[in-house]
Amino acid sequence: MPDADPADWEWITAGQRVQVVKTVKGKGTIAGFGTEVVTSGDGSLAALLGASPGASASVCIILDVLHASFPKRFAQWEYALRGMIPSYGAEPQDDPAEASERWRRMARALHLDRTEKPEAETHSAPPS
Repeated sequence: MPDADPADWEWITAGQRVQVVKTVKGKGTIAGFGTEVVTSGDGSLAALLGASPGASASVCIILDVLHASFPKRFAQWEYALRGMIPSYGAEPQDDPAEASERWRRMARALHLDRTEKPEAETHSAPPS
């Protein structure tokens, strides 16, 4: 922009990537991007290393923390978790029809299913 005035702008960090380096049994030292949950041996402390996770990873991360931090109580919570997350513990290949139905419900809820037009998308003629 040739006419841009530098006084109208400020520098900000637009995003960041974090690299986690760890030793994995049988694989040696590996590097990866993203987030890593680290929990103390007795589960009394959990930390999230890396950049802030997005919504796609947050549920998985909190389940990992709950499982690692409360192993004895976690089994008691599984019934409630399945009520909140119907697919929790289910493998798509174990019941392909149910996995397909979950996918259809999710697509409908997110308005990704283009075979049904959401009511919010009905358009009227523009005002004249």
